[in-house]
Amino acid sequence: MPQEIHCPNCNAKTPITSLFCVECGKKVEFSKLKPEHLQEPDRRGIEILGKVLRLLLSLLVFGGAGLALWPKSPVGQVGGEVQARECRMKVVRLHDAARNGISIPMVFSEEEINAYLNGIVQQTSETQTGRTPANLESVRLAISEDEVTVHTTIRLKILRITYQLQGVPVVEDTGVVFDIRRAHLGHLPMFGPLRGWVGGRVAAILGGLDAERTILRQTERLQLRDQRVRFTTRQG
Repeated sequence: MPQEIHCPNCNAKTPITSLFCVECGKKVEFSKLKPEHLQEPDRRGIEILGKVLRLLLSLLVFGGAGLALWPKSPVGQVGGEVQARECRMKVVRLHDAARNGISIPMVFSEEEINAYLNGIVQQTSETQTGRTPANLESVRLAISEDEVTVHTTIRLKILRITYQLQGVPVVEDTGVVFDIRRAHLGHLPMFGPLRGWVGGRVAAILGGLDAERTILRQTERLQLRDQRVRFTTRQG
């Protein structure tokens, strides 16, 4: 709808809501207006607005891609071979107890878990070399009293992609499940179904840890401490 009209008397621009011409003061006879008296809205402003919106959309798309490809730094403390060996021994003991229905407690430190995961990642990378375009580079955990952060890094040809989950392990009848609170692909926050997608990617990466999954299924109690976690297997 036109916002202005040309006065039939002096041809000056006058707001369409005005009863009198702002220039000559004559009363505007709307019944006598002709098509040439109508002032169309400024199309230039609309075109500029459209360009600005397209630019903002492009910035959002490229900005989101940049955040996704910008890897997060690994988290958690990492031990050496001594801690990795200690963790392996604890996993074997806990796995035997879980399979035989024996209830025992076991405490793992963050350093032990991450050193142990490093060894698994190295073995996985050696078996995948030359057979897959994506190689697992690292899996790290950071443990606090409130939540656990799981950080994974994969190499996709020349790119490094990171997935990071933050949440709370919850013990249910079927074992331990991870209640995801936050998820990131690189530095890009993921919400709704996309959060579950990141969780699925991490679960697929860790899917080959059979002994560890048995332990999680047979865990009766799990307690988080700063840089430590305590597992207790089920009785019977």
